[in-house]
Amino acid sequence: MAEKDTCVAYLLWFFLGFLGAHRFYLEKWCTAIIYLFTFGVFGIGWLVDICLIPGMVEEYNDRYRSNVTVVSPVVVVQPGSPVVGYGGPVYGAPPPGAYAPGYVSPPPAVYVAPSPGY
Repeated sequence: MAEKDTCVAYLLWFFLGFLGAHRFYLEKWCTAIIYLFTFGVFGIGWLVDICLIPGMVEEYNDRYRSNVTVVSPVVVVQPGSPVVGYGGPVYGAPPPGAYAPGYVSPPPAVYVAPSPGY
């Protein structure tokens, strides 16, 4: 999946627009199928699309850009070994469902007994 080009959309519109090719290209599936079975909504929709294509391409490209994510590097650490980062040592990983940068859990061999509260 990549950004779409306005020139390609216009070429598809001109030669195969009455079959919805430009709308398939821009992933407007519902209206593309309508155009396919109605020959561009009897030619009227095909003519209107000459003005709508730049906006459809821009909308598609904005959606594409918002879905692109940057993948961060993966760091593999043995359980219980301290990792310095996020402002302090991090032992292992936070409990499931709790993400907290800088989380420090006690090393696996350490047990802290609760105080009796007297």
